[in-house]
Amino acid sequence: MFRTAFAALSTAVLLSATPILAQETVEPVFGEYLQPLGLGPFQDATWTGYEQEGWFVLQNTTQPTAIRYYEMPLMNADGTLTLRANVYARNDDGEGVAATGLLYDFGDEYSTYIAFLLTADNQLMAINRDVEEMDVIYGDADDPVGRGDGSDVLEVRISGTQARMYLNDQHFRNYDLSHRPFHDRAGIIAVGTGRLGFWGLSAQ
Repeated sequence: MFRTAFAALSTAVLLSATPILAQETVEPVFGEYLQPLGLGPFQDATWTGYEQEGWFVLQNTTQPTAIRYYEMPLMNADGTLTLRANVYARNDDGEGVAATGLLYDFGDEYSTYIAFLLTADNQLMAINRDVEEMDVIYGDADDPVGRGDGSDVLEVRISGTQARMYLNDQHFRNYDLSHRPFHDRAGIIAVGTGRLGFWGLSAQ
């Protein structure tokens, strides 16, 4: 059951049209948590990226179906990975979806992935983008919610073909990744319009 009708409607709007995808491949980031991403400022037809007091912010004011992500090879040789990022999402105009989070199981051939995101209204969502479709899961009423003050930490703990997702150390969902070849690439993702911020990314 979706947390709100608005959330379901917003996602329907996002997925009813072909998403405008922008992908960047960047260097791997391993090591301690809250390591700055070091991504430089840029501007294209849809997105503006900039640094603000240590945050890397992606801003989109025009395209409600826009998705931008940065991916990199991050899996450890033993098939385990803990992926973390400090995130926030602001929806300046109150329309559509604004969400930010982690990307994993990224398949370069067809741009398939699983995303774990926090929305501007502090709800959790997960997107499974397969070869043919995008499946979206929202949190239920008893799932964790974000604080919205910039202190929210998203985490994905991957071991073998199991991925467990957490917000501020509170469990959200598990994904069984055995239904298709698991890919070793992961990163960050921004969805929709608004200001979508990342403090840092760690992969351990």
